[in-house]
Amino acid sequence: MFRNGEIPKGYLLPKLIVANIIFFIGGFVFYFGWQYWIKTTLKKNGLDGLLNR
Repeated sequence: MFRNGEIPKGYLLPKLIVANIIFFIGGFVFYFGWQYWIKTTLKKNGLDGLLNR
């Protein structure tokens, strides 16, 4: 695919941008999923009073 083992200019930057966007969205999903999991676990165990501090 690459001639002489060199990466052509303009090849890597779009892939880095896409990877950063995917990582950013993944971080949001992980963070809010974690918060939802904590809330539901506390409610299930009857400790949801800790959420109202």
